[in-house]
Amino acid sequence: MSDISTVESKPRAKPPSRLDRLCALFDEHDADAALLSSPSDVRWACGFTGSNGLLLVREGGVAHFITDGRYQQQAAREVEGAEVHVTREELIDYVAEQELLQGGERVLFQSGRVTVAQLEEWEEKAEQVEWNAVSGLMNDLVAKKDESEIDKLIAAQRLTEDVFEHVTSSEWRGRTERDLAAEIVYEHLRRGADRMAFDPIVAGGGNGALPPARATDRRLQQGDLVVVDIGGVVDGYASDMTRVVAVGE
Repeated sequence: MSDISTVESKPRAKPPSRLDRLCALFDEHDADAALLSSPSDVRWACGFTGSNGLLLVREGGVAHFITDGRYQQQAAREVEGAEVHVTREELIDYVAEQELLQGGERVLFQSGRVTVAQLEEWEEKAEQVEWNAVSGLMNDLVAKKDESEIDKLIAAQRLTEDVFEHVTSSEWRGRTERDLAAEIVYEHLRRGADRMAFDPIVAGGGNGALPPARATDRRLQQGDLVVVDIGGVVDGYASDMTRVVAVGE
């Protein structure tokens, strides 16, 4: 008789999806749905990387993604967890005409992501809806990174570190700040960054004290201390690194 016992393990619960996590906020705010319009919020919630889209999320995780014809193929390829709608109309017009929102519903939106003009248009086109502005609606959700997000942040930082190591391996005396900044941008893109996280800062001598400095045509000299503030975006996640480099031996 074997002295090894076995215990039947319980299946590990599937972690809630990002849409489920968003829906969990509805009770807190006494809401029926949420409308996301910021590209970064939309990307986080459903994966779409384009620049024009609305994501309507209802109780129970039922979601509708609305975009225009330019993004039809991209939306079909990228959007997860939401039904894709493609229209030639203004997006909020489509939402209203298709009755994706019902009269009397309370709909959350992130106040810092919506302009006054946008809100006025929403109120005009979907006047039966009660719009509920919430400051920082998505902040806690996006702050808690999952493993895939952490991997992307690490990848972005490593890419920037590689660029910095490459750029600092050559002689800086006689080169302009602008020339070095251009090389930093090129090396980020060449190594796979989507784009720069912000305009690179390369500021030598007195320029390094400017808040914030901009790369100029000033040539770097022996003994200069150069402030280098750079970062790139990889799969939507950014690095940000600041170093001070001494020019010369």
